[in-house]
Amino acid sequence: MLRALLAVFLVVVAGAASGADLNTSALPRQSYVGKPLRIVLGNAADDHEYRVLSKSANGDWNWNATWSSSHVLEVRPEQAGLLFLGIQSRKSGGAEVELNRYLGQVKILDPTAAMDALSRPLDRLTMLDLDSKVSSMASESQWRTGIDTPRKFADVVRALPTDDARLAVATTSKEGIFALNALQFVSGLWHYGNYDNIRTAGCAALNERQSKPQISLNFDDYLNSPIGCCTDYTIVLGSALEAAGIESRVIATGTHIFNEAYFDGRWWTLDANIGIAYDAPWDVVTDGITQVKAFRFSHAGTQAGSQVYSDAVADFRQVMVLVAASGLMYDFTRTAFDEWKKDVASF
Repeated sequence: MLRALLAVFLVVVAGAASGADLNTSALPRQSYVGKPLRIVLGNAADDHEYRVLSKSANGDWNWNATWSSSHVLEVRPEQAGLLFLGIQSRKSGGAEVELNRYLGQVKILDPTAAMDALSRPLDRLTMLDLDSKVSSMASESQWRTGIDTPRKFADVVRALPTDDARLAVATTSKEGIFALNALQFVSGLWHYGNYDNIRTAGCAALNERQSKPQISLNFDDYLNSPIGCCTDYTIVLGSALEAAGIESRVIATGTHIFNEAYFDGRWWTLDANIGIAYDAPWDVVTDGITQVKAFRFSHAGTQAGSQVYSDAVADFRQVMVLVAASGLMYDFTRTAFDEWKKDVASF
């Protein structure tokens, strides 16, 4: 998905106030179906016209969007899910596009479903907090030197403590200990999203600290990035599981991506982005009925003073647990990790 967005919105052509100098109002993190999203244009040129392009997670860009000379543009979301937005400009009545800029993404909620979710009982999900220093260890940079393959990364995970009594609450098997240690370790690799420009993409391939996006990354490129997003957590955790011989899958919803892994005779849901493991596959986690255990590990991204500390992680953890428990995120695709990786990684 990221590559497709970049293919459309990589080039910004300078054109007085209509191009490089144009600025837009910040996008909200979330909104609702039917509620207009207002985008205010600053420094816009009177002899230019503008339009906002939008697409859903599985849809196409609306290239037939209407051009307007107004400096306040609106988009009315028609369905729940992730909505991607971009802006274009041209000379009034002209044919040549002078500005082609990606604006960001907004999570669109169905207002009825959102209200209903608040009234549903969440007691079917048992949350167990497991204190650990594994995530904090990963946030340091010294160990990353020379770790340029998933196999070497898996060796680092194997060297982590395996006799922690707290981990035994979740699993005692060799595969289970590796998988849950890997989840914790991957959770501490990056600052989640951009440090400053939080409204735009903040991934290893595209973030505020790069002069240009990277279309193709090697394994060590991920480890050397200070910033990561859900796709990056999924790639590295899945690669570690694969190197250890543990079968894994990728769960992709409209707004999030994470892993499933098979050990202890069943599928588990592993979300390294938020440092939480569920002892069931995602369709069971979100069925709204089954009793499920959730193991919430210490996360470097939530610890003040950590170099990967991010306010967004703590908020995202709470949101994802509520969404999972209420059964809202039931619309997803499931793909074997090795098949999914072909489209997103080059190593």
